[in-house]
Amino acid sequence: MTGLTAMQCWLAALALYELPLIVMHARTPLGGFASNLSDAPSERRLWAFMLLLLVLPRVTAVIAHRSRSVRVQCAAVHIAEAAYFTYEHTMMPTTAPMWIFVAVYINAGIFALWAAMPIRSEDRARERKSH
Repeated sequence: MTGLTAMQCWLAALALYELPLIVMHARTPLGGFASNLSDAPSERRLWAFMLLLLVLPRVTAVIAHRSRSVRVQCAAVHIAEAAYFTYEHTMMPTTAPMWIFVAVYINAGIFALWAAMPIRSEDRARERKSH
């Protein structure tokens, strides 16, 4: 068994970064990207749920990083996030700092490239044996 790859570490770090935000947004007033939403309990829960939907493909990709479909799904979720936040940033300005936009776009690009990268044949063989 080999150690974690750099991508697995990055995915795990992003997932762990979001976890306290999920709890925080479920309980405290909305700000940043969600600043133009009504600050009611249902909107806070919905925003926390949206963050959870970003965490799940990251965790899945940490576990099954050799799976092409997992990589594509992780990339698709992050590309959709970038598209959504592009619309929000241009049409519905929020109080979110610019560095978050940049991070969202960089992650979408990184995950798209990762999904397109070839998976080594020995990794595919190991994946098949584990199932």
